Amino acid sequence: MNTNLEQAYKLKDEAVSWFRQSFNSIPLDVFEREAEHFGNSGSGLMEFIPGPEFDLTDEEEFAEALKFLDLDAGDEDLDEDEVESLLIESRDSSYPMWGTVFESSEGIDTELAKAAGFTVIEAFGSFHTALGVAGAGYSFHSAHIIPLWLSMPWNSLGREKYEGVNYEGM
Repeated sequence: MNTNLEQAYKLKDEAVSWFRQSFNSIPLDVFEREAEHFGNSGSGLMEFIPGPEFDLTDEEEFAEALKFLDLDAGDEDLDEDEVESLLIESRDSSYPMWGTVFESSEGIDTELAKAAGFTVIEAFGSFHTALGVAGAGYSFHSAHIIPLWLSMPWNSLGREKYEGVNYEGM
């Protein structure tokens, strides 16, 4: 086995071990039932999945919203209501696809989690902040868990140890 592959497996093992120790796996339907009880808007779990917020009446924020949606700033045919609708669709597409969400047992930096591709579910009821995944058909470990583990502020030794290791597809 080549050295990079050996290192990639060690990296995966360390990241997955940390994830299993730091997060509780909870069935999605348990979260959905609890959200119905604690929510105020009647939108269930979606109420606790924060989406991007833009003041679409502000010209700069309107442009930022278009950028967030990967639309051209010159697309002047869209009005505030249409952009708001697209933002809601974008948020709805982040709904966890798997039957499991991962509740943080220690707290998690939600910006780091989002950067690692997780859907963040805000704490509510008896649940702490949780993470979900809105995708399938790829390596969950290399797309989400390993990047999150490597990005943790306390993990400078892990970043140094595995610098340059190709973990794609792990």
